[in-house]
Amino acid sequence: MQETARRARQDLDSKQGALNSEVTIGITPVSSLLKPLVGSLTEFQRRHPAARLRILEMRPAQLLEQLRQGGDGERA
Repeated sequence: MQETARRARQDLDSKQGALNSEVTIGITPVSSLLKPLVGSLTEFQRRHPAARLRILEMRPAQLLEQLRQGGDGERA
């Protein structure tokens, strides 16, 4: 989770000056129950209030497939 937040921070830093930034994070139903995840996401939003944080909750196989396809999680 910390590595994900670090990468998201780097992405946002590289987009300084951009009007809109979006960070998409994929989580599994089990990981969504973890308190450290909630704290990390809250801290991320506090540090980057202009960023749009999008969270996709899917089963691990679905998340992996989305990554392979380069998809954004939208279903057709």
